[in-house]
Amino acid sequence: PYQRWTLARFSRFCTLRKIEPENVDDSVLRAFKDHLDARVITHDPKTTVKAVAKAYNVIVKQNALPFNRLTTASGTSYVTARISAYPPSLQADLAAYLQRLEKPDPFSDGGPDRPLRSKSLRNIEAHIRQLLQAAVDVGFPLDRFQTLADLLDLQVLGRAIDGMIERFGGRVLTSLPNILGTLLAIAKYHAGSPPELLVKLRKARKGFADRLGSNTPRMSEKAARRLEQFDDERNVELLVDLPYKLIKRANKSPGTQRSMTDATCATAIAILLACPMRAEDLAELELGVDIQPVQRGKKMFYLLHIAGEKTKNGAPIVAEIEPPLSTVVAAYLKNHRKFAADAPGPWVFPRPSGGPQTPDHFGEKIKAKIADEIGLDVNAHLFRHLSAKLFLEAHPGNYEEVRRILAHKSIETTTQIYSPMSNRAAFKRFNAILEGYRGDDL
Repeated sequence: PYQRWTLARFSRFCTLRKIEPENVDDSVLRAFKDHLDARVITHDPKTTVKAVAKAYNVIVKQNALPFNRLTTASGTSYVTARISAYPPSLQADLAAYLQRLEKPDPFSDGGPDRPLRSKSLRNIEAHIRQLLQAAVDVGFPLDRFQTLADLLDLQVLGRAIDGMIERFGGRVLTSLPNILGTLLAIAKYHAGSPPELLVKLRKARKGFADRLGSNTPRMSEKAARRLEQFDDERNVELLVDLPYKLIKRANKSPGTQRSMTDATCATAIAILLACPMRAEDLAELELGVDIQPVQRGKKMFYLLHIAGEKTKNGAPIVAEIEPPLSTVVAAYLKNHRKFAADAPGPWVFPRPSGGPQTPDHFGEKIKAKIADEIGLDVNAHLFRHLSAKLFLEAHPGNYEEVRRILAHKSIETTTQIYSPMSNRAAFKRFNAILEGYRGDDL
């Protein structure tokens, strides 16, 4: 019903213009936006068009329809051709490379030390597709690329990167160092490229990373602005109290859609408060593997132990969810999880269609619930920054314990990201000292 409602206006727009589904593309979507801009006052056409594109793409994907995918965002999105548009030999070479990364040979020197996660594999394929599309956009034919090694031609690579930068108005894409990192791994472990090419790729990657400042771990400007919400202690209280509010409401009517959403988000927030992990780790938590209940007297605790091979940086996550946050988790598992899917399997947060929640979709659900309930702009990753902020305000300079809370491998990563917080705390303490010297008549 939601998809039908979302697509209703767009369907009428296409029907009146006799546009068949196979002819729907981004140009039709832009015409639809222009149509809305001229007629719609109460709603944001940009938001409407994005929702239309997302709903359309889901239907096309789930039903394997031979139609175009639509761009769901404007400006910074990079629309690329599918790998199936390129020669079969390239498709086979890419599939073989991704297979090696997904299931590495432990006795080989040409693969990762541990299997890459599905998101990492998708990112690698996206990097390759972006480079291929950029090369095609500047004039290279599709059949020029028979294997991944053909992307390592410096003439091709230079023109493709220039084209990508030109397309974005002379701005270097933040993903460019990562794209070059993907190429470097292909050159070194898959294509067996000569050392001089590896040197040039490393130099290019470092140069773009230096220009972007991405060689130094840091908090993004957007995250820093979101974190400023919690300079007001009342907002911290609202977020900390939210899981109890949601689970209490959900317990009144288990089995309804609203209660399921409330209970799921309450549990996710409770876990993030107790152990601020990445969204991927949260969405894929397994009962009996990553999280274990422990009864101590009348109180229920939950032990978290996520193995290093499951986490982004290879560092295991070991923590404990204590009461009262553990009561939220217990209520969800006992009263609500069974309504999430016909066959929940081992997943803490199962999808109705089976398997765990997808991190992006799950993260958006949590973010939307927090915004609706307490009016704060908080995504799943911000819990990590918030935990560091609160801990450092209470224990200035104690980066080692923050490192342990966030499961960073290196203390340098922790200090580089969060030292500005200690600077602010230091100035607050300094201002308090000055207050002690001010006269009574001020």
